[in-house]
Amino acid sequence: MLRTLVVFGMSVATWIAPQAVSPGAVAGTQQGPNVSGRWLREPGNMADAAGNNAGWGPSVEIEQNDNELTVRSLGQPPTRYKADGSEVTESLAKASCFEQSRVTKTVATPRSFTITTWLLTRNACFHDVRVVTDDPETFRKLQESPAGVTKRIESVTTVARVGDQLTVDTTAALPNGSTGTSSSTYRK
Repeated sequence: MLRTLVVFGMSVATWIAPQAVSPGAVAGTQQGPNVSGRWLREPGNMADAAGNNAGWGPSVEIEQNDNELTVRSLGQPPTRYKADGSEVTESLAKASCFEQSRVTKTVATPRSFTITTWLLTRNACFHDVRVVTDDPETFRKLQESPAGVTKRIESVTTVARVGDQLTVDTTAALPNGSTGTSSSTYRK
């Protein structure tokens, strides 16, 4: 697979990414457990320090097609996850010399889905600044982490189904720099 790294609208590098095809990666096949349907959180099973389990409320409806999950929670816009392991970027805020995006990666296993989100924040102006270096190590570091860009993990959520029970476990970064965890059980 041919991939191009794009940093702030500039193509930085192109490389060939080796890719193994797993049995579930064939078009038209489903990866992960079947979590589709309407789910109600069990009474007394409230989210705690990590918040509301990745934004999932007391009632969720999940639609599952091939390698895509769509989660609808009461009063929230639907959230779509690609369960093929690819990263999906969503722009959250954009202004002069500032940009924030959320990157989501969902990985399916036969027993669960793991949804990981990061926040990327760029808070520096580049205005056609070019860095010239003869040092390959410095050049590599600049490509991996451009100046003014921070990458912070936001949350890791695992969704697993056993029978008519759906478990949603979340570990999330809290504003004070610590982490919080929550676990909720839903039933059909």
